[in-house]
Amino acid sequence: MPIDAPLTLGPFVIDGLGHIAPRLPEQRARFSFSFRARPLRALLSGNELELEAVAGRVPSTGQAEAHRERSLIFGFLPRLPALLPPEWRVVLAPDHRLLMLSKILLAEPPVITDLLAAITLRLLALAPYLDVLEEAGIRPGAISGAGGTIRV
Repeated sequence: MPIDAPLTLGPFVIDGLGHIAPRLPEQRARFSFSFRARPLRALLSGNELELEAVAGRVPSTGQAEAHRERSLIFGFLPRLPALLPPEWRVVLAPDHRLLMLSKILLAEPPVITDLLAAITLRLLALAPYLDVLEEAGIRPGAISGAGGTIRV
């Protein structure tokens, strides 16, 4: 059974050929989802997709038992950018959230299946690095959904 086009799906309008565009043309399409218990935000502008994954949070200095863990994490973080694939970069936010940032260029005009495939492939590539971060003490728990805008 064919789908009536245009179809509204969250922040997108999808035409009969699967091309996606922001539902509100004056705004970029934003959406969020989770991967491995971590919040991710995405922003689509034209054919450029920006991803922001909150990998975890460095423990607070207010937690006395976290001092050793913080020292290990801060010793590891300077080495992290050299370990990451070139399509990802890492930022330690002022609130101690560790952000993994990436940009993806999609075909013009973007197609919904290409968007989903690109996100899936990028997250599969990120998965082993999340494992390394967990071993270094950066875990997904207790991460607030708050945060600033995507800065890739």
